[in-house]
Amino acid sequence: MISTLDFYAKLPSFHDFNEVTQDTHFHPAPQDWVLVISDIRGSTKAIHEGRYREVNMVGAATFTAVINALPNLEFPFVFGGDGTTLLIPTARINETMQALKATQKMAQEMFGFELRVGLVRLDSLYKENTRLSVAKYEVSPGNFLAMFRGGALSKAEALVKSASPEAQLLRPDAQTASPNLEGLTCRWEPFATRKGVVISLLVQARGHGAQEQETYAKVIREINQIFGNDLSQANPIALANMKEKMVATDLGIEIRMNSRPGIQKVLTSIKLIFKSCLNYIFIEKNLKAGNFQGHSYKQEMIANADLKKFDDTLRMILDCTEAQAHQIGQVLEQLREQKEIYYGIHKSQGALMTCLVTDLQDGKHVHFIDGTNGGYALAATQLKSQK
Repeated sequence: MISTLDFYAKLPSFHDFNEVTQDTHFHPAPQDWVLVISDIRGSTKAIHEGRYREVNMVGAATFTAVINALPNLEFPFVFGGDGTTLLIPTARINETMQALKATQKMAQEMFGFELRVGLVRLDSLYKENTRLSVAKYEVSPGNFLAMFRGGALSKAEALVKSASPEAQLLRPDAQTASPNLEGLTCRWEPFATRKGVVISLLVQARGHGAQEQETYAKVIREINQIFGNDLSQANPIALANMKEKMVATDLGIEIRMNSRPGIQKVLTSIKLIFKSCLNYIFIEKNLKAGNFQGHSYKQEMIANADLKKFDDTLRMILDCTEAQAHQIGQVLEQLREQKEIYYGIHKSQGALMTCLVTDLQDGKHVHFIDGTNGGYALAATQLKSQK
């Protein structure tokens, strides 16, 4: 077992997502770590009210606040559109809780959202013979996405949503400060489909062990074949559909998330508007500052997008022709009828990008992709209806 605090930092990484089903890439999570489950209650209603961008950004604020609270710790997390799953060592759980309480307070005060956050200790799950393994997928040099498997996530989510005594639910209090959301931005306009439709896809295999992993491998193979074994063709993020404005359309969301009372709100607005304008000028004019160059950053964004991920659920965002989308639907429906999978698909006319920029000079930035108008969150509704 890898030593606890350095568990994720020292994990070996893999580079080909097609290998996500291979046992050799997954390593048991230390039992003295804690699973943190977060989601926005009533998110479906907010989505139908046209507020998915707000839902998406508040969901992303959970991992951003914790990253900033634990600057010297690498930890795994997966973002699911309206919530996040994080794995945190017990030794750093107090700072984590304060950051999450601050995010809950911001979500309620600025957006009227109830951000549910629950903690479940891995040692308690392990005593019930539930396991969690972690893999580290390198999307580009120095940029990683965590992959989870083993069943512990679904068990922990059920405990949190049922308010079980085994889950510690967080509540903000009067002394709760504001979250540090430095690095979280949403300054790109939605990426319009170039092929016809963007699908947000969720797949859960039925069965266990080797059978389960073979089912996931089969789904990945079938989808790859539909795109001529070149899934990069399905990337909804491309130079041709990158659009930004001097003052980003959704900058108001970012301002609200970072606002403080009184004069600080005005100063925050000025600061973020200035940064948005500066960002636009550097990228559009291809200006250089240190190791950063505008047009190179665009290429890095394409490489650093989290289009494919796995957390006991296969998640993909794909730009397809209508024919390709139909083929994918047929493949998944056949597997469902054969009792091999549950799945959910949400179709939209574009993709959203939420950016986490930790160090532009070193190319450390990851971009979280979801379908517009509900994306993963509405795909999950279809998946749950099949169970």
